[in-house]
Amino acid sequence: MYIKSNIPKLLIILTTTISIFKSEKHCSFWEKYILWHDCSHDKNQTTHCTYFQRFVSWDNECSPGADPPHPSKCTELETVLMKKEYCEYNPDEFLDVPQIIARHGYKSETHEVITQDGYILELHRIPNLKEQAQPVFLQHGLFGSSADWLLNGNDSIAFLLVDHGYDVWMGNSRGNTYSDGHNSYPNHNPLYWNFSFHEMGVNDLDKVIMYIVFVTKLPGELIYMGYSTGAMLGFIYSTTMPISERLIKLIVAISPSVYPSHLTSPIKYLAPFIDDSKWVMENLGMHQFLPKNKILELLSMHCRLLGIQKIVCDNFIFSIFGYSEEEFNVPMLPILLSKMPSGVSTKTISQFVQSIKRGGTFQRFDHGEDLNYKLYGTKRPPKYDLKKVKTPVYIIYSMYDWFSNHTDVLHLANHLRHVVEAYKVDKNHFGYLDFLFGKELVQLVIQPILQVLELFKINTTYKINVDDEDDDDDYDPENYDDEYE
Repeated sequence: MYIKSNIPKLLIILTTTISIFKSEKHCSFWEKYILWHDCSHDKNQTTHCTYFQRFVSWDNECSPGADPPHPSKCTELETVLMKKEYCEYNPDEFLDVPQIIARHGYKSETHEVITQDGYILELHRIPNLKEQAQPVFLQHGLFGSSADWLLNGNDSIAFLLVDHGYDVWMGNSRGNTYSDGHNSYPNHNPLYWNFSFHEMGVNDLDKVIMYIVFVTKLPGELIYMGYSTGAMLGFIYSTTMPISERLIKLIVAISPSVYPSHLTSPIKYLAPFIDDSKWVMENLGMHQFLPKNKILELLSMHCRLLGIQKIVCDNFIFSIFGYSEEEFNVPMLPILLSKMPSGVSTKTISQFVQSIKRGGTFQRFDHGEDLNYKLYGTKRPPKYDLKKVKTPVYIIYSMYDWFSNHTDVLHLANHLRHVVEAYKVDKNHFGYLDFLFGKELVQLVIQPILQVLELFKINTTYKINVDDEDDDDDYDPENYDDEYE
């Protein structure tokens, strides 16, 4: 019972807290905070106190929320901080999405969409001044937000798409930082968090995609680009809403997490306990999974203060998504931690882990036999039929992805009716996070995507050879789907 109730702590918290205290040469974060208020006369601690004072001074006086700002002092402080190896300062860490876009020299728009079930979603757009620029919709993955597409500086996917002439729209799923409103329920109400991937894929995307088509007046020309579970949402939408084939021209699935049968992320160890509702509520969060709070903010600050203890952040992020020392852009760590997790329901995580437990099936939320029968008319939740996806799909994946294992990605490709290409990133140790934050992101990910987008330009027709019959799939050497039949 003790082990069962403490699994999440062993997976996430323990790996980070041990690192904080394992070095006696540096005082802990809390000691530094105390020293800032009342600096110790111990010569060994004075330097750390000074570092912390400098950071707090910058945060109070130079950050976007500073009131009033002191430009001259800010410049001086930033110069000092930038010279120190221990301080990996990046202004984007303290900015919201419109501010990040503006800082990089682009115009932005913020749009609001209300779903049929009352959720208020925020869309961020980087418009292209070119007449009739082709719209590209970017859907973030698990724990993410629209910020994910912007955090790699000038080499970010969103900025490079705009530079190549596209009209970029970025979504925010219900429950995250930018889409936490509702017509009836405040986000601290349990009813607010009663949603899973299905509601995000159907209710959210239906309104968002229809809205983008309405604004751009380009039906049938939209490119849907989803990362990880963002790609999964696109497939849920396409299998459920027949109109999708008339609105979306191409689905780009980046590291798609659809059939999580072979993932190596420690999140798979939650699977044995996911049907225990009491355990889920006590250990994963009552309604919001790992809500963003002061603990995560302190961890982010801790990374910025002492480079030697950067492993605190490394362990927290990489224990879930994996780590590629060769490819990951290390200075991204504090920024990444400051933006993630951006908000997701425990029910959503439960649906993902249910899929792991059922052998990697792509299905609706399992409420238990009795409630399933009331809601679905069957004791087991229905599967999403990927043969209903008539839109062409381009897949990009790697061999070293913890979260979207290459075997599962190829399994997905074999279930789809029309795959333009399943493109493998030809680079050793290129992992899950590298698809957004890798050192060679432009060469390994963005350039191949831009090449395939050329085939789906506005007013061009891509010939699709699709057999109208729903052929049986004979790929399945391990019979993942059959395990739950």
